[in-house]
Amino acid sequence: LPDLSDSSVFAGYVALDEDNSVDVANSSFGECEKFYTAPFNNGHSQLQILKAYHNLFLQGVSQGITFIASSGDFGALQCTSPAYLKGTKGSFKLGVGTPSGDTAVTSVGGTNLVTTFKKNQLTSEYVSENATADTLAPFDPYGTGANLSGGYRGSGGGFSTIAKEPSWQKQYNNNTSGY
Repeated sequence: LPDLSDSSVFAGYVALDEDNSVDVANSSFGECEKFYTAPFNNGHSQLQILKAYHNLFLQGVSQGITFIASSGDFGALQCTSPAYLKGTKGSFKLGVGTPSGDTAVTSVGGTNLVTTFKKNQLTSEYVSENATADTLAPFDPYGTGANLSGGYRGSGGGFSTIAKEPSWQKQYNNNTSGY
C-alpha cells in the first residue's frame, strides 16, 4: 500500500477480493472505530466507510479468504476524545480498533516482547514476553500538537459500539452486547 489512508487500504482489500488468490489476509494496522462517527468528523458520520469495508470483508469471506487484523497497541483504550484530534490535551478512552472490530475479521492480540536491545546495536536476545500492560508517559501519538495521558501499551480488545453482535455469536454470549 502506498499509505494507510482509507482510499489506499480500501483499494488493497478490493484487489484481494478481485484477485481471489490468497487464503489469508493479515492487516497489522488500525485505528479507533469511533474516529468514523460524527463527533470526530465535524458532525458528519463516516460510518458508511466502515460499512463498505464490512461488505468487502464479507465478499472475501464468501470466497474463502480469512481476514486477520491486529487488535491494537493501546489495550482497551484505543480511542481519544474528539478534542485531542483538534489539538487539545486529552486522555485515552475505551474503544476497539478497526478493522479488527469488524465481525468478518479475526482480531489477534499480542504480547510485550522483552529483549536485550541496546541503542545502535544490531543484535539483541530474547528475554521474555508477557501480556501485562506497560504504562505510557503522556505523548502525542497522532501528531496533533497535544499530549494524551492515561494510556498503556498492550493488546487491544473490547466491545464495539458500532458493529452488531453476529447472530451466530449469540449462542455463546448470552449476557453481553457487541462482541
